[in-house]
Amino acid sequence: MQKNNLANGVLLVSPMPPPRGGISTWTEHIVQEAKKYSYLKLRVIDISPRWRKVHERGLFRRSIGGGFQLIRDLHRIWRVLRESSMPVLHLCTSGQLATIRDNISLWLCNHRHMKTVYHLHFGRIPQLVQDAGWEWLALKHAIGIADVVIALDCVTFDVLRHEFPHKSIVKVPNCLDLRQLLEITGSNKAPHPRRNVPRVVYIGWMIPAKGVFELVNASFRVARFLPFQLEIIGPCDPKYLSSVSDAGNGLGDRLIIRGELPHQEAMKSLSQADILVLPSYTEGFPNVVIEAMALGKPVIGTDVGAIPEMLSDIGFGPCGIVVPPRDVNALENALRILLSDAELRKNMGESARAKFEECYDVKVVFEQLMNLWTT
Repeated sequence: MQKNNLANGVLLVSPMPPPRGGISTWTEHIVQEAKKYSYLKLRVIDISPRWRKVHERGLFRRSIGGGFQLIRDLHRIWRVLRESSMPVLHLCTSGQLATIRDNISLWLCNHRHMKTVYHLHFGRIPQLVQDAGWEWLALKHAIGIADVVIALDCVTFDVLRHEFPHKSIVKVPNCLDLRQLLEITGSNKAPHPRRNVPRVVYIGWMIPAKGVFELVNASFRVARFLPFQLEIIGPCDPKYLSSVSDAGNGLGDRLIIRGELPHQEAMKSLSQADILVLPSYTEGFPNVVIEAMALGKPVIGTDVGAIPEMLSDIGFGPCGIVVPPRDVNALENALRILLSDAELRKNMGESARAKFEECYDVKVVFEQLMNLWTT
Protein backbone atom coordinates (compact mmCIF):
# COMPACT_ATOMS: atom_id res chain seq x y z
CA MET A 1 0.00 0.00 0.00
CA GLN A 2 1.48 3.32 -1.05
CA LYS A 3 0.57 5.42 1.99
CA ASN A 4 2.42 8.52 0.81
CA ASN A 5 0.09 8.80 -2.20
CA LEU A 6 -2.78 9.44 0.22
CA ALA A 7 -0.96 11.86 2.53
CA ASN A 8 -3.06 14.77 1.25
CA GLY A 9 -6.22 12.72 1.06
CA VAL A 10 -9.07 11.65 -1.15
CA LEU A 11 -11.97 13.93 -2.01
CA LEU A 12 -15.11 11.77 -1.97
CA VAL A 13 -18.09 13.42 -3.65
CA SER A 14 -21.09 11.32 -2.68
CA PRO A 15 -24.42 11.55 -0.81
CA MET A 16 -24.63 10.91 2.92
CA PRO A 17 -27.78 10.00 4.90
CA PRO A 18 -30.38 11.35 5.36
CA PRO A 19 -32.26 10.34 3.29
CA ARG A 20 -30.99 6.78 3.42
CA GLY A 21 -30.55 5.23 0.01
CA GLY A 22 -28.18 2.86 -1.72
CA ILE A 23 -25.35 5.31 -2.44
CA SER A 24 -25.62 7.19 0.86
CA THR A 25 -25.49 3.93 2.82
CA TRP A 26 -22.41 2.89 0.85
CA THR A 27 -20.80 6.25 1.64
CA GLU A 28 -21.54 5.86 5.33
CA HIS A 29 -19.79 2.47 5.47
CA ILE A 30 -16.78 3.72 3.49
CA VAL A 31 -16.36 6.78 5.72
CA GLN A 32 -16.47 4.65 8.86
CA GLU A 33 -13.94 2.18 7.46
CA ALA A 34 -11.61 5.00 6.40
CA LYS A 35 -11.31 6.11 10.03
CA LYS A 36 -9.37 2.92 10.76
CA TYR A 37 -6.50 4.12 8.54
CA SER A 38 -4.59 6.83 10.39
CA TYR A 39 -2.63 7.87 7.31
CA LEU A 40 -5.72 8.34 5.11
CA LYS A 41 -7.45 11.69 4.96
CA LEU A 42 -10.90 11.25 3.43
CA ARG A 43 -12.87 14.44 2.87
CA VAL A 44 -16.53 14.11 1.91
CA ILE A 45 -18.69 16.55 -0.03
CA ASP A 46 -22.29 15.54 0.68
CA ILE A 47 -24.40 15.76 -2.51
CA SER A 48 -27.56 14.20 -1.08
CA PRO A 49 -30.72 15.65 -2.79
CA ARG A 50 -32.67 16.82 0.25
CA TRP A 51 -34.72 19.37 -1.69
CA ARG A 52 -37.28 16.75 -2.81
CA LYS A 53 -38.86 13.51 -1.69
CA VAL A 54 -38.01 10.36 -3.63
CA HIS A 55 -41.53 9.99 -5.04
CA GLU A 56 -41.49 13.52 -6.49
CA ARG A 57 -40.51 12.65 -10.05
CA GLY A 58 -41.82 15.67 -11.99
CA LEU A 59 -39.34 16.88 -14.59
CA PHE A 60 -39.96 20.57 -13.85
CA ARG A 61 -39.39 20.24 -10.10
CA ARG A 62 -36.39 17.99 -10.59
CA SER A 63 -34.91 20.35 -13.19
CA ILE A 64 -35.30 23.46 -11.01
CA GLY A 65 -34.22 21.79 -7.78
CA GLY A 66 -31.49 19.85 -9.52
CA GLY A 67 -30.19 23.03 -11.12
CA PHE A 68 -29.81 24.76 -7.76
CA GLN A 69 -28.16 21.65 -6.31
CA LEU A 70 -25.77 21.45 -9.26
CA ILE A 71 -24.61 25.01 -8.57
CA ARG A 72 -24.32 24.28 -4.84
CA ASP A 73 -22.33 21.09 -5.36
CA LEU A 74 -19.96 22.65 -7.87
CA HIS A 75 -19.37 25.59 -5.53
CA ARG A 76 -18.47 23.21 -2.70
CA ILE A 77 -16.12 21.21 -4.90
CA TRP A 78 -14.41 24.34 -6.23
CA ARG A 79 -14.00 25.75 -2.73
CA VAL A 80 -12.32 22.55 -1.50
CA LEU A 81 -10.03 22.50 -4.52
CA ARG A 82 -8.98 26.08 -3.82
CA GLU A 83 -8.40 25.49 -0.12
CA SER A 84 -6.42 22.25 -0.30
CA SER A 85 -4.37 20.05 -2.60
CA MET A 86 -5.87 16.58 -2.76
CA PRO A 87 -4.44 14.00 -5.18
CA VAL A 88 -7.58 11.94 -5.79
CA LEU A 89 -11.21 12.66 -6.63
CA HIS A 90 -13.72 9.83 -6.12
CA LEU A 91 -17.01 10.95 -7.66
CA CYS A 92 -20.17 8.88 -7.15
CA THR A 93 -23.12 9.32 -9.49
CA SER A 94 -26.63 8.05 -10.13
CA GLY A 95 -26.64 9.51 -13.65
CA GLN A 96 -29.47 11.58 -15.17
CA LEU A 97 -29.12 15.33 -14.56
CA ALA A 98 -26.13 14.71 -12.27
CA THR A 99 -24.03 13.95 -15.36
CA ILE A 100 -23.80 17.71 -15.95
CA ARG A 101 -22.18 18.17 -12.54
CA ASP A 102 -20.00 15.14 -13.17
CA ASN A 103 -18.55 16.50 -16.41
CA ILE A 104 -17.66 19.86 -14.87
CA SER A 105 -16.24 18.31 -11.69
CA LEU A 106 -14.10 15.82 -13.55
CA TRP A 107 -12.79 18.54 -15.88
CA LEU A 108 -11.89 20.80 -12.93
CA CYS A 109 -10.03 18.02 -11.14
CA ASN A 110 -8.21 16.87 -14.27
CA HIS A 111 -7.16 20.47 -14.85
CA ARG A 112 -5.56 20.37 -11.38
CA HIS A 113 -3.82 17.07 -12.25
CA MET A 114 -5.83 15.02 -9.78
CA LYS A 115 -6.50 11.35 -10.33
CA THR A 116 -10.23 10.96 -11.03
CA VAL A 117 -12.29 7.90 -10.15
CA TYR A 118 -15.83 7.94 -11.56
CA HIS A 119 -18.13 5.55 -9.66
CA LEU A 120 -21.31 4.59 -11.53
CA HIS A 121 -23.86 3.57 -8.88
CA PHE A 122 -26.62 2.45 -11.24
CA GLY A 123 -27.39 -0.39 -13.61
CA ARG A 124 -29.14 1.38 -16.52
CA ILE A 125 -26.07 1.81 -18.71
CA PRO A 126 -26.80 -1.04 -21.18
CA GLN A 127 -30.20 0.53 -21.86
CA LEU A 128 -28.67 4.02 -22.12
CA VAL A 129 -26.20 2.78 -24.73
CA GLN A 130 -29.05 1.23 -26.70
CA ASP A 131 -31.20 4.39 -26.50
CA ALA A 132 -28.27 6.67 -27.39
CA GLY A 133 -30.06 9.69 -25.90
CA TRP A 134 -28.77 12.82 -24.19
CA GLU A 135 -27.99 11.04 -20.91
CA TRP A 136 -25.68 8.57 -22.62
CA LEU A 137 -23.95 11.36 -24.55
CA ALA A 138 -23.31 13.25 -21.30
CA LEU A 139 -22.23 10.12 -19.47
CA LYS A 140 -20.00 9.07 -22.34
CA HIS A 141 -18.22 12.42 -22.21
CA ALA A 142 -17.74 12.17 -18.43
CA ILE A 143 -16.35 8.64 -18.72
CA GLY A 144 -13.93 9.89 -21.34
CA ILE A 145 -12.57 12.49 -18.90
CA ALA A 146 -12.18 10.15 -15.90
CA ASP A 147 -8.99 8.19 -15.26
CA VAL A 148 -10.78 5.18 -13.76
CA VAL A 149 -14.43 4.14 -14.06
CA ILE A 150 -16.09 1.81 -11.55
CA ALA A 151 -18.98 -0.41 -12.61
CA LEU A 152 -21.14 -2.29 -10.12
CA ASP A 153 -22.17 -5.32 -12.15
CA CYS A 154 -20.81 -7.64 -14.85
CA VAL A 155 -23.23 -6.53 -17.57
CA THR A 156 -22.34 -2.85 -17.13
CA PHE A 157 -18.64 -3.74 -16.94
CA ASP A 158 -18.80 -5.68 -20.22
CA VAL A 159 -20.72 -2.91 -22.00
CA LEU A 160 -18.26 -0.24 -20.86
CA ARG A 161 -15.26 -2.35 -21.82
CA HIS A 162 -16.77 -2.68 -25.30
CA GLU A 163 -17.56 1.03 -25.61
CA PHE A 164 -14.25 2.18 -24.10
CA PRO A 165 -11.62 -0.48 -24.96
CA HIS A 166 -8.70 1.74 -23.91
CA LYS A 167 -10.24 3.11 -20.71
CA SER A 168 -9.48 1.74 -17.23
CA ILE A 169 -12.79 0.08 -16.31
CA VAL A 170 -13.02 -1.93 -13.07
CA LYS A 171 -15.80 -3.72 -11.24
CA VAL A 172 -16.14 -3.08 -7.50
CA PRO A 173 -19.20 -4.27 -5.55
CA ASN A 174 -21.06 -2.41 -2.85
CA CYS A 175 -20.37 -3.41 0.74
CA LEU A 176 -21.30 -3.04 4.40
CA ASP A 177 -19.78 -3.47 7.84
CA LEU A 178 -20.96 -6.81 9.24
CA ARG A 179 -20.02 -5.97 12.81
CA GLN A 180 -22.07 -2.80 12.71
CA LEU A 181 -25.05 -4.67 11.27
CA LEU A 182 -24.90 -7.39 13.92
CA GLU A 183 -24.67 -4.75 16.64
CA ILE A 184 -27.88 -3.22 15.31
CA THR A 185 -29.72 -6.54 15.16
CA GLY A 186 -28.44 -7.68 18.55
CA SER A 187 -26.95 -10.88 17.18
CA ASN A 188 -23.43 -12.24 16.82
CA LYS A 189 -24.43 -14.69 14.11
CA ALA A 190 -26.93 -14.98 11.28
CA PRO A 191 -30.24 -15.85 12.98
CA HIS A 192 -32.74 -18.32 11.53
CA PRO A 193 -36.13 -17.54 13.12
CA ARG A 194 -38.29 -20.41 14.26
CA ARG A 195 -41.99 -19.75 13.94
CA ASN A 196 -45.05 -21.49 12.59
CA VAL A 197 -45.67 -18.85 9.92
CA PRO A 198 -42.75 -17.71 7.73
CA ARG A 199 -42.25 -13.99 7.29
CA VAL A 200 -41.52 -12.35 3.94
CA VAL A 201 -40.18 -8.80 4.06
CA TYR A 202 -39.74 -6.02 1.51
CA ILE A 203 -37.53 -3.04 2.47
CA GLY A 204 -37.17 -0.05 0.18
CA TRP A 205 -38.88 2.97 -1.28
CA MET A 206 -42.54 2.29 -1.96
CA ILE A 207 -42.74 3.55 -5.51
CA PRO A 208 -44.09 1.80 -8.65
CA ALA A 209 -40.62 1.02 -10.04
CA LYS A 210 -39.86 -1.13 -6.99
CA GLY A 211 -42.50 -3.70 -7.99
CA VAL A 212 -44.53 -3.47 -4.79
CA PHE A 213 -47.83 -4.06 -6.62
CA GLU A 214 -46.43 -7.22 -8.21
CA LEU A 215 -45.31 -8.43 -4.80
CA VAL A 216 -48.74 -7.84 -3.25
CA ASN A 217 -50.51 -9.55 -6.16
CA ALA A 218 -48.18 -12.56 -6.10
CA SER A 219 -48.60 -12.82 -2.33
CA PHE A 220 -52.38 -12.83 -2.67
CA ARG A 221 -52.16 -15.82 -5.01
CA VAL A 222 -49.75 -17.73 -2.75
CA ALA A 223 -51.82 -16.99 0.37
CA ARG A 224 -54.55 -19.33 -0.91
CA PHE A 225 -52.18 -22.28 -0.48
CA LEU A 226 -49.46 -21.42 2.05
CA PRO A 227 -49.39 -19.60 5.39
CA PHE A 228 -47.02 -16.64 5.66
CA GLN A 229 -46.87 -12.97 6.59
CA LEU A 230 -45.79 -10.15 4.28
CA GLU A 231 -44.15 -7.10 5.85
CA ILE A 232 -43.55 -3.99 3.75
CA ILE A 233 -41.14 -1.38 5.10
CA GLY A 234 -40.22 1.93 3.50
CA PRO A 235 -41.22 5.55 2.91
CA CYS A 236 -44.12 6.18 0.58
CA ASP A 237 -46.27 8.87 -0.97
CA PRO A 238 -49.69 8.77 0.82
CA LYS A 239 -51.63 8.26 -2.44
CA TYR A 240 -49.47 5.34 -3.49
CA LEU A 241 -49.65 3.88 0.00
CA SER A 242 -53.44 3.98 -0.19
CA SER A 243 -53.47 2.14 -3.52
CA VAL A 244 -51.07 -0.53 -2.22
CA SER A 245 -53.24 -0.99 0.87
CA ASP A 246 -56.34 -1.38 -1.30
CA ALA A 247 -54.58 -3.97 -3.47
CA GLY A 248 -53.63 -5.92 -0.36
CA ASN A 249 -57.08 -5.99 1.22
CA GLY A 250 -57.49 -9.65 0.30
CA LEU A 251 -54.47 -10.57 2.41
CA GLY A 252 -56.09 -9.34 5.60
CA ASP A 253 -53.76 -9.48 8.60
CA ARG A 254 -51.16 -11.33 6.56
CA LEU A 255 -50.09 -7.95 5.15
CA ILE A 256 -48.31 -5.52 7.46
CA ILE A 257 -47.37 -2.13 6.01
CA ARG A 258 -45.04 -0.44 8.48
CA GLY A 259 -44.08 2.59 6.42
CA GLU A 260 -40.77 4.34 6.95
CA LEU A 261 -38.70 3.07 9.87
CA PRO A 262 -35.30 4.10 11.25
CA HIS A 263 -32.60 1.99 9.65
CA GLN A 264 -31.94 0.13 12.88
CA GLU A 265 -35.58 -0.90 13.20
CA ALA A 266 -35.70 -2.00 9.56
CA MET A 267 -32.61 -4.16 10.08
CA LYS A 268 -34.10 -5.73 13.19
CA SER A 269 -37.17 -6.67 11.16
CA LEU A 270 -34.95 -8.11 8.44
CA SER A 271 -33.03 -10.16 10.99
CA GLN A 272 -36.33 -11.77 12.09
CA ALA A 273 -37.56 -12.42 8.55
CA ASP A 274 -37.28 -15.66 6.60
CA ILE A 275 -37.11 -14.21 3.06
CA LEU A 276 -36.27 -10.84 1.54
CA VAL A 277 -38.07 -9.94 -1.69
CA LEU A 278 -36.90 -7.09 -3.93
CA PRO A 279 -39.01 -7.10 -7.15
CA SER A 280 -37.56 -3.89 -8.65
CA TYR A 281 -37.72 -2.90 -12.32
CA THR A 282 -34.22 -1.42 -12.11
CA GLU A 283 -31.37 -1.58 -9.59
CA GLY A 284 -27.66 -1.04 -9.37
CA PHE A 285 -26.15 -3.00 -6.50
CA PRO A 286 -28.88 -2.90 -3.84
CA ASN A 287 -27.62 -2.61 -0.28
CA VAL A 288 -30.69 -4.29 1.17
CA VAL A 289 -29.71 -7.49 -0.68
CA ILE A 290 -26.23 -7.30 0.86
CA GLU A 291 -27.81 -6.76 4.28
CA ALA A 292 -30.04 -9.78 3.82
CA MET A 293 -27.09 -11.92 2.70
CA ALA A 294 -25.03 -10.80 5.69
CA LEU A 295 -27.87 -11.87 7.99
CA GLY A 296 -28.16 -15.25 6.28
CA LYS A 297 -31.45 -14.64 4.47
CA PRO A 298 -32.41 -16.07 1.07
CA VAL A 299 -33.43 -13.42 -1.43
CA ILE A 300 -35.97 -13.29 -4.24
CA GLY A 301 -34.83 -10.58 -6.63
CA THR A 302 -35.32 -9.50 -10.21
CA ASP A 303 -32.97 -9.96 -13.14
CA VAL A 304 -31.70 -6.37 -13.07
CA GLY A 305 -28.41 -4.69 -12.20
CA ALA A 306 -26.06 -6.79 -10.09
CA ILE A 307 -28.79 -8.89 -8.45
CA PRO A 308 -28.28 -12.01 -10.65
CA GLU A 309 -24.55 -12.19 -9.90
CA MET A 310 -25.14 -11.41 -6.21
CA LEU A 311 -27.45 -14.40 -5.85
CA SER A 312 -25.56 -16.71 -8.20
CA ASP A 313 -23.70 -19.88 -7.21
CA ILE A 314 -19.95 -19.31 -7.57
CA GLY A 315 -18.80 -21.96 -5.16
CA PHE A 316 -21.06 -20.96 -2.30
CA GLY A 317 -24.36 -22.40 -3.53
CA PRO A 318 -27.32 -20.32 -4.77
CA CYS A 319 -28.23 -17.44 -2.47
CA GLY A 320 -31.80 -16.96 -3.70
CA ILE A 321 -34.07 -17.01 -6.72
CA VAL A 322 -33.95 -14.56 -9.64
CA VAL A 323 -37.16 -13.70 -11.54
CA PRO A 324 -37.92 -11.33 -14.44
CA PRO A 325 -39.14 -7.86 -13.41
CA ARG A 326 -42.91 -7.19 -13.66
CA ASP A 327 -43.60 -10.96 -13.81
CA VAL A 328 -46.24 -11.79 -11.19
CA ASN A 329 -46.34 -15.46 -12.19
CA ALA A 330 -42.61 -15.93 -11.73
CA LEU A 331 -42.69 -14.06 -8.44
CA GLU A 332 -45.56 -16.23 -7.24
CA ASN A 333 -43.66 -19.39 -8.15
CA ALA A 334 -40.50 -18.23 -6.34
CA LEU A 335 -42.49 -17.44 -3.21
CA ARG A 336 -44.13 -20.87 -3.32
CA ILE A 337 -40.77 -22.64 -3.66
CA LEU A 338 -39.14 -20.92 -0.69
CA LEU A 339 -42.19 -20.75 1.57
CA SER A 340 -42.82 -24.47 1.22
CA ASP A 341 -39.22 -25.58 1.90
CA ALA A 342 -37.60 -24.51 5.19
CA GLU A 343 -34.45 -26.54 4.49
CA LEU A 344 -33.95 -24.79 1.16
CA ARG A 345 -34.34 -21.41 2.87
CA LYS A 346 -31.71 -22.42 5.43
CA ASN A 347 -29.23 -23.65 2.82
CA MET A 348 -29.62 -20.57 0.64
CA GLY A 349 -29.25 -18.33 3.68
CA GLU A 350 -26.02 -20.03 4.69
CA SER A 351 -24.68 -19.68 1.15
CA ALA A 352 -25.62 -16.01 1.16
CA ARG A 353 -23.74 -15.38 4.42
CA ALA A 354 -20.63 -17.19 3.15
CA LYS A 355 -20.62 -15.23 -0.11
CA PHE A 356 -21.07 -11.95 1.77
CA GLU A 357 -18.04 -12.59 3.95
CA GLU A 358 -15.91 -13.47 0.93
CA CYS A 359 -17.05 -10.70 -1.46
CA TYR A 360 -19.04 -7.89 0.15
CA ASP A 361 -17.65 -7.18 3.60
CA VAL A 362 -16.41 -3.59 3.83
CA LYS A 363 -12.86 -4.68 4.69
CA VAL A 364 -12.62 -6.59 1.39
CA VAL A 365 -14.08 -3.81 -0.76
CA PHE A 366 -12.22 -0.97 0.95
CA GLU A 367 -8.90 -2.61 0.09
CA GLN A 368 -9.98 -2.59 -3.57
CA LEU A 369 -10.74 1.13 -3.37
CA MET A 370 -7.43 1.88 -1.66
CA ASN A 371 -5.62 0.10 -4.49
CA LEU A 372 -7.46 2.23 -7.05
CA TRP A 373 -6.57 5.44 -5.22
CA THR A 374 -2.89 4.61 -4.87
CA THR A 375 -2.02 3.02 -8.25
